[in-house]
Amino acid sequence: MQGNLEKFDLSGRVCAVLAPRGKGPYGCALLCGLEPERLPTLAQNLPDMVLMAVQAEGMRDYTPWAAPPLQADRPFTGQAQAFLDFLTGQALPSLALRAPVEERPCRRLLAGYSLGGLFALWAVGQCGAFGLAASLSGSLWYDGWLEYLQDTPLRAGRIYLSLGRAEEHGGPARMRAVGEATRSSYAFLSDQLGPGRVTLQWNRGGHFTGIPMRWERALCWAAPYLAGQNPGDMRPGSGPD
Repeated sequence: MQGNLEKFDLSGRVCAVLAPRGKGPYGCALLCGLEPERLPTLAQNLPDMVLMAVQAEGMRDYTPWAAPPLQADRPFTGQAQAFLDFLTGQALPSLALRAPVEERPCRRLLAGYSLGGLFALWAVGQCGAFGLAASLSGSLWYDGWLEYLQDTPLRAGRIYLSLGRAEEHGGPARMRAVGEATRSSYAFLSDQLGPGRVTLQWNRGGHFTGIPMRWERALCWAAPYLAGQNPGDMRPGSGPD
């Protein structure tokens, strides 16, 4: 995809939008945990879609509730609701003014890496603004995540999960629970959303292996739905038109 990159400040956060050069409208993807300057490189092998990245502080903005820290000086403060309000109240309206986007939720993806992946799944349980969600190497080991998942219907029509095969074999014991948490999330979501609506993709290596490729795979998975090539695909009441 060839596109035009625009960087701007929105309420003190650095944002970037990469839009194709055509008239659109295009499906859009909000990417959590990707530096704005990486958008052009990521887009090179993608079909046409609008990409947006927003500056965030992961320990604060991507954590849905406070949890014990992994490191004493880096607490998980649980302010994801404020960040989600920013995305839906400011980022999406700003995007609609800057790029030819398809504004129906079924043509919107919320995707994130690591804590951003945790945030993406949590967010589609809080609002119906996104019909698609992708969690790339998501921090699904996070305290209370599986309990939240069991208590909260997610309002997305399709969900993508990915994980590196080595991620559950390294790092602190708390984080090594990510493999089982991801498998449990996949099984629960598959039951909740129905056959074929949840994808789990395993990648080589650990948490920091081949990150650009993992982003590209997730966006290629989402591309047909963002382009509207699957009419009638979304479940009633989840990511409505």
